[in-house]
Amino acid sequence: MHIARGLQRLQIKGFDSRENVSGDVPDILQSKAFGYLQGNMSLVCSASKLAFTMLTDSSKQSSLVIQENKILKHVTESELDYILQTGIITKKKSLALCARKNVPYMFMHKTIQEFLASLYIAMNQTETDTILHAVQLVYCDGSSIFNISQLFIFTCGMFPLAAEKM
Repeated sequence: MHIARGLQRLQIKGFDSRENVSGDVPDILQSKAFGYLQGNMSLVCSASKLAFTMLTDSSKQSSLVIQENKILKHVTESELDYILQTGIITKKKSLALCARKNVPYMFMHKTIQEFLASLYIAMNQTETDTILHAVQLVYCDGSSIFNISQLFIFTCGMFPLAAEKM
């Protein structure tokens, strides 16, 4: 909903530059309430892939504070700009070692990141085993799995089969 409201507030009706959006879009995102998302699914897909990729980064710090060069490996500059404008990702200049270089970014809240990561899992059902293996590699011990408890909860609602495998 935050993405939809941000896109609506910005009056972005048709950002999609790609005709094909990979993956199955969960039914909840296809309702009329999410009309602004339907014309911008590539942005949602990019944000969800970025969230999942950063959440499963082997460096725990990279999963929270993300350098711009890492982000631009997964999204285009225009997508990053729109994601910033919606408020899902924010710049944290105070965390940068040098104010002009490598300004770090953060998701607005880890719960947003986990929701988007869960959306990525739900949209890529044919790659479930590979995706869950990536999660297992980073969160394999008993205590670190609690760091992504919201990911599990969201996945239960969006893609119960993947949640069972988790």
